[in-house]
Amino acid sequence: MSTLEERAEILRALAALLRAGLGPHAALREWYRDASPGSRPALLRMARRIALGQPPAAALAELEEVLGDDAPGVSAALAAHIRLGGDAARILDRLAASIARRAASVHAGRAASAGALLSGRLVAGLPLLLIPLAPLADAPLLDSLGATMMITGGGLALLGMWWIGRLVPRPPSSDDPAAILADSIAAAARAGVPLSAALDVTARGPLSPLVPGLSRARRLVVLGAPWQEALLAAGDESLAGIAGTIGRADRLGTPVADALEAHAERCREITIYRFEECLRRAPVVMVLPLSFCVLPAYAVLGLGPYLRTMATGV
Repeated sequence: MSTLEERAEILRALAALLRAGLGPHAALREWYRDASPGSRPALLRMARRIALGQPPAAALAELEEVLGDDAPGVSAALAAHIRLGGDAARILDRLAASIARRAASVHAGRAASAGALLSGRLVAGLPLLLIPLAPLADAPLLDSLGATMMITGGGLALLGMWWIGRLVPRPPSSDDPAAILADSIAAAARAGVPLSAALDVTARGPLSPLVPGLSRARRLVVLGAPWQEALLAAGDESLAGIAGTIGRADRLGTPVADALEAHAERCREITIYRFEECLRRAPVVMVLPLSFCVLPAYAVLGLGPYLRTMATGV
């Protein structure tokens, strides 16, 4: 799978083809020529499927080998462009910029989480160094009790290392689906498409985490509910946020596209903030494995042999 930086460059190449005047089908068929060598085989296979009649949106949604978790967002952008028009190149440029920012955030997050993980595992693994020193206590280590002590202490230390590894968060590797949805609706609105039509088309897109809520909202619209109320009643927090943004722009008389793009940026900033908050909380929650695994491992491996020597008088 391509890296986030390569993914951003691939999307910029597609945006450049669209901006040069090529239609969606022609741009997708020529995309592999401007892509990086590693992604060309997958893009060439996609171009052949489109030439054989597969819809472009479906072909893009299957392009996880190149685009990873961003494939549904790119597919949604192209689907809206094909059905409604609009500036698909702008959406792709925004997605590429978001991926580039996410790549920088992922690198910084990985460095920070690696530091916290290394520190925690180093402390948790220190009891294992007591195993080679256990013979200095002159206690028998090869009998059943000695072997049980070594296995128990080593197991507790390894459990502590694994537990700490689970507590350290990993940086987000995929874009926020609500941000992609808001960007797609905004691009269609900027092209002069009515908001209801833009919402209907984007609701059909393969934004997998939002599919259940969007499906419920579309059913409510078919029954006669306005889109804003349907999104609020869909039972999804992300869709409720988009509905609130649309309603606020309508009440204030501000451009809905600007409001949706600002909402998309806030969604991405919130994702980064939540990761940083979890990372700051990690040293605090590490108290649990340190208390229940690492300290008992120190007691078993460090004090156990000496206490046994004193008790047996060896």
